[in-house]
Amino acid sequence: MLHPKGRSAVLWLGLGLALTQGCTASDRPPRRVILLLVDGFRADMLTPVDAPRMHALSRKGARFDAHHSIFPCTTLTNAGAIATGSYPQKSSWWGEKLYAPTASGTNAKGATVDFKQHIDVRDWATLKALDDAYNGQLATAPTLFKTAKAAGLRTAILGKPGATFLQDMDFPTFFIDTDLAAPLAFARELQGRGYALPPSTHVAFPDEEKFKPQDSYVNPYAPVPPRLLDDGITADPAERDSRPSQTEAYAYFVKQYVEFILPEKQPDLSFLWFNEPDASLHTYGPASPQYRAAIRAVDTWVGQIVDKVAELGLASTTDIIVTSDHGGVTVSGDPAHFPLRPIKNGRVQDRPADPADIDPKNLWSVSGQAMLVEPLRRAGFNAFNGRTCIYDPLMTGMKADGSAVYAAKVDPAKCGADRFTSSGFPLPTGNLPTDAVLIMETAGGDFIHVPSHDATLVAALVRFLQERAEVGAIFVNDVYGDLPGVLKMSAVFLNNNNVRSRAPDIALSYWSDDNEQIFGVKGIGYHNKPSPRGMRGDHGALDKRNVDIIGFALGPDFREGFANDVPTANVDIAPTIAHLLGLADDSFVDTADGRVLFEVLKSGGHTKGRQRTDYTVTETVVEPASVATGLSLRLPTSPDGLDRDPSRTSYTMELRVSDVLVSGRPYRYLDAASAIRK
Repeated sequence: MLHPKGRSAVLWLGLGLALTQGCTASDRPPRRVILLLVDGFRADMLTPVDAPRMHALSRKGARFDAHHSIFPCTTLTNAGAIATGSYPQKSSWWGEKLYAPTASGTNAKGATVDFKQHIDVRDWATLKALDDAYNGQLATAPTLFKTAKAAGLRTAILGKPGATFLQDMDFPTFFIDTDLAAPLAFARELQGRGYALPPSTHVAFPDEEKFKPQDSYVNPYAPVPPRLLDDGITADPAERDSRPSQTEAYAYFVKQYVEFILPEKQPDLSFLWFNEPDASLHTYGPASPQYRAAIRAVDTWVGQIVDKVAELGLASTTDIIVTSDHGGVTVSGDPAHFPLRPIKNGRVQDRPADPADIDPKNLWSVSGQAMLVEPLRRAGFNAFNGRTCIYDPLMTGMKADGSAVYAAKVDPAKCGADRFTSSGFPLPTGNLPTDAVLIMETAGGDFIHVPSHDATLVAALVRFLQERAEVGAIFVNDVYGDLPGVLKMSAVFLNNNNVRSRAPDIALSYWSDDNEQIFGVKGIGYHNKPSPRGMRGDHGALDKRNVDIIGFALGPDFREGFANDVPTANVDIAPTIAHLLGLADDSFVDTADGRVLFEVLKSGGHTKGRQRTDYTVTETVVEPASVATGLSLRLPTSPDGLDRDPSRTSYTMELRVSDVLVSGRPYRYLDAASAIRK
């Protein structure tokens, strides 16, 4: 069901490109493109205070004022979209976690991976093993960097592991992440210049004895350990003296790029993926001083790269694009059930009895980890999350009376002498049970796989999820038809039955509140990704604070001082870059889900001209065909489902989208989704 939203549902935008003379790749002036990704950078944080250099650059060039992450709003899902210019419906890449029991191999550190369990695809070697198991079809859409390399361009990729390697799983011309520098000649050259190689580089090149870290080796890629509460587990966001998590590591990538790679190798296409402020977001939350300090560090790096381009005399031939993969929220359950609490001297305090004594500037979340596998198990589902013992004493929930939703336990038969709040549920050895349910815990938006594809079991799971208050919007694989209260996965570009064994059966977005504030920063929500550090911030849900991300570009091909109100997304990045580089006469562009962002490009010169392009934007709400009724809402304070809200017996949802019509071709952008329970 479609209906317009509000009185400004349709906007006619008089943006366009005049008809200009086209040119082929061979007679274009030389171009290089640098793509910079600031992981976990919310759009509302691009301010003169938090990021003065990037804010000024975004005003100097063309900024994308309606730039979108793709759902689930996670790193690796968006890494696939940036790599291919397509959604999972075409790329077959859902990201984050996979179940691939036919694969075999080691991770980047040389440890054997048990592929008969849930796999975290977090490093190049694990990805390579998976790609080999799928005969080179882990991603079934072409990638920008492989296309560029095949066209004879020099490519360079630096930064966050996993997300970077996915761009070209045959390796770019120059590659560095926190585990590896490659290819071999480049690693040798880096070491010869005095740069410290990532500590596991020798795993890929076992014959290179000198690549093994020596006794004097100091790892510049290492993260900073967090400051913890007195439980020894949960990060302390109130500790003002603690540093951002990974700024020192990523400053080292920038150093290698501006000192050596850019001036001497002069790659045609570069990609630097900064894992900040995301690392500090997870550790301390977006309201923390550490998150803002990490943004300021990235702001400095972006400025260093822009300045180096100018210093080398490359500004007239270099386009620079800056984006993010997702935003982020404070991990927090609904404060109606889990009141925020003060933290002092590393200890969570009781809330004052008198509300007048509560200082809102000193309140932090003490809940937010949904632990979905536990209520599923207790409801009788044969669910597996691939985890072993988990001890997360705080963020699994402190109720208003101070008691814990998941009390710490000791059971030698399950977890030895260690305390745990959940024993975890790894997959059994041998064949999967016929009623197995695999929970792919990614973050604020999870995937559920039902290997049997039993329609009755899927329908029962959907009804269970509709009754859990922690769960927001729900999407179901199209093969199951229209189920009451939910939408099909094709509505969010996730449906792909060409690789049915790899496609999820259910996708969900957890409950969130866009407007609830922690220290003046809006956005809270549940997540479902256990961490040994009791995560303070996360992302993944299809909500405004995760979807809205930064995006801007500057250089000879981009308009100056231009604010683009037409919706854009990460799937548009690769087609736009391919167009700028003139790759294969835009064949990459023609096969992608995303579009070339012609509205932000200058109308003449290097870019291939087209007739005037008009844009129509329509805001729409998509709703299920019917409402699920006869439900009993189960509250997050009870994993057994004993605490209920009998007044809420129905479930439906709404998906808010922006439809963009570009010269007759439609493109859809996902704005937000939420559950409606009455």
